[in-house]
Amino acid sequence: MIAVTYRITLLEPLLATALDGDPNSAISHLYIPGSMIRGYLAGRLIDPADDAAISQRDPLFDGQTRFLNAYPATEQGGRLLPVPRSLYKPKEQARNRYPDRGRQNLPAAEGDDLLPEGYVEDRAILAEEDWEIKKPLQIPGFVLIEAADSEAVLHIPSRQITIHTQRDPKAGRAKTGSGAVYRYEALEKGQSFIGAVVVPNQQTAAKIVTGLNPQIAHMGRAATAGYGRVEFSQVKIEANWRECEMAVDDLPAHQDLVITLLSDTILRNHKGQPHTDLCCALAEEYQLTFEVVRAFKSVHYVGAFNRKWGLPLPQSLALVAGSVFVVRCADPIPTATLQTIAERGIGQQRIDGFGRLAINWQQEETLREREYRTSRDYSQPKLESDSRSVQMAQLMAMRRRRQDLDKALVEAVAKLPIQHAPPNSQLSRLRTITRNALDEQTLRKICDLLTPDNANALKSGALRKFEAARINRVPLSRWIRELAEKPENVRQYFSKAGQAVTLGGIEPPAKLEIEYAARLIDGVLAQAMDMRARDGANRKQQTEEQAHDRSKI
Repeated sequence: MIAVTYRITLLEPLLATALDGDPNSAISHLYIPGSMIRGYLAGRLIDPADDAAISQRDPLFDGQTRFLNAYPATEQGGRLLPVPRSLYKPKEQARNRYPDRGRQNLPAAEGDDLLPEGYVEDRAILAEEDWEIKKPLQIPGFVLIEAADSEAVLHIPSRQITIHTQRDPKAGRAKTGSGAVYRYEALEKGQSFIGAVVVPNQQTAAKIVTGLNPQIAHMGRAATAGYGRVEFSQVKIEANWRECEMAVDDLPAHQDLVITLLSDTILRNHKGQPHTDLCCALAEEYQLTFEVVRAFKSVHYVGAFNRKWGLPLPQSLALVAGSVFVVRCADPIPTATLQTIAERGIGQQRIDGFGRLAINWQQEETLREREYRTSRDYSQPKLESDSRSVQMAQLMAMRRRRQDLDKALVEAVAKLPIQHAPPNSQLSRLRTITRNALDEQTLRKICDLLTPDNANALKSGALRKFEAARINRVPLSRWIRELAEKPENVRQYFSKAGQAVTLGGIEPPAKLEIEYAARLIDGVLAQAMDMRARDGANRKQQTEEQAHDRSKI
């Protein structure tokens, strides 16, 4: 079949909202739904002045063009598929013993045939009498089955959780009655997904390529709040595209057939009622009578949102992607019929990627787990050379740096108490000069104030009190003078602040030493004044209590 394949790289977290979570929150699918791709393409192709149902009916509404879900990309750029629910693995605490079943792909232990850790078994292929107690493979993720190596590459896309607070639109901040807290659980940025659009002919494929040409786009929820920025790339037409490798051949009568759902599937009977009987749906559409031998299935509700209407779409009961059915047909089935079923799918809303299935995809009784390896692009964005972008980046980097330095400043002041501090009047005078020096961006006046034989120095009596005071076993006057002469020495007190964080390769301005050296001096002096004030209040209280006790005598 003809298909247009493409790659989507998440430049920002993506919210492809599922029916899950609290009303004020949003939890994303682990994939990008086909309906989201179709909605994005509609916005690209449709002219607002035209009637979309007429001008773009072929690619959007004809029912033959199907927008499949975009699933995570493999290491080689392929497409992972949902994990079949027939896969089971041994318990984590012990290995299960198996009787000798002549398995050539398992390493045999001495005298025993064991299923090693890291292996999974497929109960859709394995005979029921060989089943043992296993723990199901409880992951809502994706898999790449490599039949040649008997390996299963398992992967769960990463999601990130972000807490948001509702703001008042007029005030621009949270207020009483409008400060609800809600949570977004979105697909993490840096991940890549592979999608496909199945088309009936080359003309429709050309239109799809036009709409999906390499470009930056916004998709999903909260696109104006830092979510949904993606990049389309590797858009190409494949004439003989297959969703997966299937062993499809003429099926004799009374032989088992394994059908695996590759996407959520919505089934309805002729009265429009939803159901989960795959055999009944196959009989209605393809006039084939099957009976279920084994089934590994699960159901949930699916829904969507119509941005044009501004309303949610009706919810439907659906079979979960990865559900597996082992069925048996009383009549022989030719290869062409099986290929038609695999290409067309089953059920409702196939235009949005629902109802995809694979026939005889799984072939191995046991598979070895292999770690999923990928390289994500977490590199910082490069800013353009225009001055406005650079200035904005410097401003944001400066704010982040100040937050780190302010926390380190509070901790540094707490660790620098002054012993035998001068009177508060002299401390207050020095604090005033320090704040003035901070406004002038020079600490020279502080050095002159504490340097003997200087015309602007303190009187000898006051200077002796600063020399008698101690901080870190050093005279207070010398400690302040050395910090004022070399403001860069303030870095030794801010070791916990770490290095400055860049933003898009732009570093914050480096000239912060003078400001934080002056603030450190001012903070140390303010702490000494507070301690003297508290000591004076305590002595006054003790004196009053002693006088009160003497009056009682």
